[in-house]
Amino acid sequence: IISSFPLCQPIHLSTSKDMKREVIKKPTYTNHNGFRMPFGFPTHNFANALSYKPQRNDVFISTYPKCGTTLTQHMAYLLLNDGIPIQPDERLDQMFPHIEEVGGDYVS
Repeated sequence: IISSFPLCQPIHLSTSKDMKREVIKKPTYTNHNGFRMPFGFPTHNFANALSYKPQRNDVFISTYPKCGTTLTQHMAYLLLNDGIPIQPDERLDQMFPHIEEVGGDYVS
């Protein structure tokens, strides 16, 4: 999901007099009931998702961060739709919502 939340704050590094000062963005987090969450993440939706009761026909995609989530979503879409590719007017984030971000009520 593309987000406009400010998830990073800049930090400044200086290595030597001759080198330019380099700015690296460091993610910021908040602690929500023991869960480390990106700053700006909707914690009320996360809490709502924890109480979600899965249905028999639910499909969950769980991948390690930055290790092919979108590719896995595309493959699942193709398997569920007889190999017909996603249409230009369709969006993966609506077909495979991140329950921890949108809440359990969104997917019910």
